[in-house]
Amino acid sequence: MEKRTEGSSRRHAPSPALVLGILVGAYFLLAFGLSLLRSEELYTGNWDLGIFQQAFWSTSHGHPLYEAGDYEMSGLNSLFQVHPAPLLIGLETVYTVFPQAATLFVLQSAVVSLAAIPLFFLARDVTGSGRRALLVSGLYLLWPPLLAANLYDFHLESFLPLELFLLFLLWSRGRYAVGLLVAVWACATIEVGPVLVAFVALYFLLPPLRELAHRSFRALGLGHGPSKIASPWAELGRAAGRWLARRPVQMAGLLFVVSAVAYLLVRFVQGSPELLLLPVVPLSTNPTEPLLNTGLYISLNHLVIDVPQKVGYWLLLYALVAFLPLRALRTQLIALPWFAYTFLSHSEFTVWGNQYAFLPVFPLFLGVAFGIRDLELGSPSAALLAWRESLRPRAWTGNGSTRAAPGARASPLHPHALVTWVLIVVIVVGLVLSPADPLVQRSDLGNGYQVSYTPMPNYAQVRQLADLLPPGATVLASNSLFPLVTNDLNAYALLWTSAIPPYLPFNSTHLPHFVLLASSQYGSVPAWLTPLLGDPSVYEVQGLVRGTDQGTVTLFALVHPTTA
Repeated sequence: MEKRTEGSSRRHAPSPALVLGILVGAYFLLAFGLSLLRSEELYTGNWDLGIFQQAFWSTSHGHPLYEAGDYEMSGLNSLFQVHPAPLLIGLETVYTVFPQAATLFVLQSAVVSLAAIPLFFLARDVTGSGRRALLVSGLYLLWPPLLAANLYDFHLESFLPLELFLLFLLWSRGRYAVGLLVAVWACATIEVGPVLVAFVALYFLLPPLRELAHRSFRALGLGHGPSKIASPWAELGRAAGRWLARRPVQMAGLLFVVSAVAYLLVRFVQGSPELLLLPVVPLSTNPTEPLLNTGLYISLNHLVIDVPQKVGYWLLLYALVAFLPLRALRTQLIALPWFAYTFLSHSEFTVWGNQYAFLPVFPLFLGVAFGIRDLELGSPSAALLAWRESLRPRAWTGNGSTRAAPGARASPLHPHALVTWVLIVVIVVGLVLSPADPLVQRSDLGNGYQVSYTPMPNYAQVRQLADLLPPGATVLASNSLFPLVTNDLNAYALLWTSAIPPYLPFNSTHLPHFVLLASSQYGSVPAWLTPLLGDPSVYEVQGLVRGTDQGTVTLFALVHPTTA
């Protein structure tokens, strides 16, 4: 508990809940505004914005969750085969009302910002202090990987922090019925949801398991000294019975069972029943060969690949929360699945600015809430005054030494002040590394950093060019332009590289009616299409916009579409 101090400034300070509301609103406006700017600078793409737009739009037009991206790459007919998440159906309902990218930006920015609210109440329960809870929630909203992930198009992982903070809050308060509903929601969000829910269940089972083990050792005479119990096995059975009769144990066990069943159902729907054998199948030793047919790309050889990047990734994640979670190691049990996966898989999962930053958010900030609980914190103003006082001239004594000038305060290196300064430094560094900082925008830190505060002046012309396409037109678009034409069952996208999607339904004898290209991505145009775009007897230019952030944007129209 925090010590109360005298003073009118403290008595009249705004309530932590009010400040939290302001911070949540500010984060939402910033994230939503930058997401819009990023889309208007043409830094969004088919992955991972267009696939969701097209999947939602096609559902409302009789083709459940169809999207061209995964059809072109893998021949899949539904996004549900990639992410068997019932949440997609609910999101489709919202998108149908407002079928535009901004709808998804609103949803994502809202759920990410609102996650600070259950985190606040959770931290307040843990610390007994509204101010400390506000500090935890503020660190969450200022954490740079969070905003970077938020700005990278649209992803289902963005719902996980809200769901898991709410689940933990309800479970710790004994609200098991509502908590189970939230757990089902998390399991229905994305494939990793059941795994994280299972580890939440293990978190709550750990203390009772430790107690059961202690009783078992005593019953069997395995502890210190000889056992005085006449029938140790009977006593062991009674101890286990009493343990299982406890409601928290029963409910945590139920939560684990629900998560396990949900994971198996998800994988069964996804068409990977061989994952049922995962616990007994050894990991692949071929770094290019995935584990079974799961798409997880787990390999023992990955343990020695890009080790500095992987280690640096985790060190930086913890450094940006002042290593507070390490003061509550039990909470980091929930981080183990993602920790193991990052080392057993490709290093691309340890890059900032993508959706994977949403996965360590929950265990890290749960650890922050518990790690800051009994930490002595000095007032920032007191720490600043101490620092200023330390700079004051020191008086000379008669023997040649110095002493503090009259009225000087304690050294700023007092432990309480030092902790406060560490947190201040962490906040400042977080602000510097945030995509909101113009100095790091459009850097190599990840896709979420491909944004700026300078809107592309000719976005409206590009939008008008895309609007020239008639409804239902067969169109092939550059990856960065696909979100402009995605509300169309006949729209297809090229990749952002020179690779050609294996299931792209076009060739030299079956041509798309329209081609919408950005000159910066001409390298992704198939070799059979390039000469045809330069032949005015095959394709004519219907319009172009020069000077965009993706180069020149050109719309080509097939001259004789009936021959396609």
